[in-house]
Amino acid sequence: MDDSTAQLIIGVLFGAFVILLLCLPGAIATKRNHRNATAIWICGFLIWPVGLIWSLTGNVKGDSEEKMKVLQAEVNAAKIASLEKELEDLKANKLTPAGGD
Repeated sequence: MDDSTAQLIIGVLFGAFVILLLCLPGAIATKRNHRNATAIWICGFLIWPVGLIWSLTGNVKGDSEEKMKVLQAEVNAAKIASLEKELEDLKANKLTPAGGD
């Protein structure tokens, strides 16, 4: 193996290492389910240290959003059930709504 082949191999390996290093912030952000993962992917290629730090911040989509959606759905279901019960009571008793004369 001559020097040019060895230099080519080292160059290719170095290039692959640089590309993997540039992908690191975006991969971390995606793995952590970061809200700004796409922006971090782009930033990782342009300003690598900023992208890496940004990917490690605590701004991630977590269970709190899912819990909030579940709670909101439960509240909405309870409101619907209450309104349906009130409607049935009004139909059964032919009462006027509260405040009506």
